[in-house]
Amino acid sequence: MVFESGSRSPYLSIIVLVYQNIDMLWETLDSILVQTYPSVELIICDDASDSFDLERVRTYVNKTKQINIKNVIIHQNIANVGTVKNANIAVNLSKGEYIKFISPGDLFFNYMIVENVISSMQNNKWDVVNTLCAVYDQDLIKFRGFYPTQSNLKSMGNKSAKRQYATLSGFNAIGAVGVFIKRSVLHKIGGFDERYLLTEDWPTWLKMTRSGIKIHSLSIVSVKYRLGGISTNKKVNPILEKDRIMIMQYESLQHTEFLSPFYRRWLMLQYKESMIRHSRYQLIKLLVCNLDYFLVRVIRRFIYLRALN
Repeated sequence: MVFESGSRSPYLSIIVLVYQNIDMLWETLDSILVQTYPSVELIICDDASDSFDLERVRTYVNKTKQINIKNVIIHQNIANVGTVKNANIAVNLSKGEYIKFISPGDLFFNYMIVENVISSMQNNKWDVVNTLCAVYDQDLIKFRGFYPTQSNLKSMGNKSAKRQYATLSGFNAIGAVGVFIKRSVLHKIGGFDERYLLTEDWPTWLKMTRSGIKIHSLSIVSVKYRLGGISTNKKVNPILEKDRIMIMQYESLQHTEFLSPFYRRWLMLQYKESMIRHSRYQLIKLLVCNLDYFLVRVIRRFIYLRALN
């Protein structure tokens, strides 16, 4: 055990946000309920799913949980409010000093992983940490690789908060699936931004790093991640696309003082491209008017790939 007898185990809230994926909930609950961490609060927050049976879930948890599960809250929204607001509801219901979100279908990698991560956060005095996730197919059989890659995890961890912000301005390089976070950090930035409907993580990382809060890296596999969720579906989700455009507008383009001139131009072009994505003529016009920029991007990408080899 990482936490020895008599040592303080800070309260950890493990939050499961549920929406229309009830059949995958039970495996996830099993991976939570076998954790050895001494002081766990379990929050299950359903966003008005069609077939969520609150009493069945409560009975299953009460029958399976061990003494380290100190509190259980199972909440069901009357109407669907979206991922971001549902996340805020769950956080407001919780009391943990540390918070970990996990989605139905995803599993903690082993029974001691929570204990190991929280111990590392305490020992290093980290407020936010990102870990590796083992990515599998929808059946959790075929291993597809790590997310992020070990090199990308290390690279982000070596950057200052401001440099992390610059990287995150262009794309979400840190998935929520591997992140553990202190409640005080969420309180400092005002919780998850409800201007966005489905994207709770990316704007949060941008606000954190912009305000000087670094996201540390821990090279440990914390979660088995199942492909096929809303964020990994190949079909374009118009709500996610709208969130992405708003994030670029409010979180990136309004704070370009942290970015190089080249990167500012890249962000603006990405934003314009998103706005006119369905107009082939406008996309061609955008390419022609900024041909010099795109050529530089191609050359830089070629040099980067050659360097990797």
